[in-house]
Amino acid sequence: MWRIIRGILIFVLGSVFLTCTATVLIVRHQYKVNEEFMQEVAKAYTSPVEPAAASQYTAVKTEDGEERELELAPILVEFDLLRAVNSDVVGWIFCDDTVINYPILYGGRYINTSLTGESNVSGCIFEDPVNNPGFGDSNMILYGHHMADGTMFAGIKYWQNMQYLKEHPYFWILTPTQDYKVEVFSAYVTEDTSSSYTIYYEPSGPFTDYIKWVRSLSWVDPEFELDPDAHYVMLSTCAYAFDNARSVVHGKMIPVDSAAGRPIERTVAPEAAASAEPAA
Repeated sequence: MWRIIRGILIFVLGSVFLTCTATVLIVRHQYKVNEEFMQEVAKAYTSPVEPAAASQYTAVKTEDGEERELELAPILVEFDLLRAVNSDVVGWIFCDDTVINYPILYGGRYINTSLTGESNVSGCIFEDPVNNPGFGDSNMILYGHHMADGTMFAGIKYWQNMQYLKEHPYFWILTPTQDYKVEVFSAYVTEDTSSSYTIYYEPSGPFTDYIKWVRSLSWVDPEFELDPDAHYVMLSTCAYAFDNARSVVHGKMIPVDSAAGRPIERTVAPEAAASAEPAA
């Protein structure tokens, strides 16, 4: 009888082990497939802005006619082509010298849905559906998984280190109509039910208090100039400091002179600007 029981136990435990091993291998395979897919998406729909191409433009200030160099996002994004794949695309997030280089989707279903609408454990970077689509609210929340292979938003925890923040003081959000340099001013771990997840749609006294409050929670202390009328964004992912912990990063969105990486102000090449000067 004991041999029979032992045999059954060995069979059961072996089956459990094989099932767990298979599950881990399947999940790891999905991670690899998704990251390779996201890399292909970045190659297909983005390209770096060549410094030589960017430097040929100057912006003309209509108030006094003075010229200045444009500040452009460092990549170009083909939003028309990208939205032909999925109309829920609202932007692109990029941070130099990191893995953060992903499309931004709108809607909670992208927690486990790919860019092409298929079920996927990695999901996408997505905007909170409580926000209005896009980046017109006073503050927006973007979510991404903390992937075991370090992809998606796993790396935002590093902004809790001051040296890392000094090396990566900002990231970029690009949209079809306006690009933003996003200045990081707060990073910390909090609960998933924290008031940090409050959304404000327009400037107000409570919103100003909210920005001051999340600034006070920061584990790092960068220089930061509060602007109650600016737009802000929070990045959120899972953390493992305690049950239901979340790593969050707050940034102020500073508009630059491009949309999808291309100049949006009235611009002229230096030669054209010179030829337009009135004769003496």
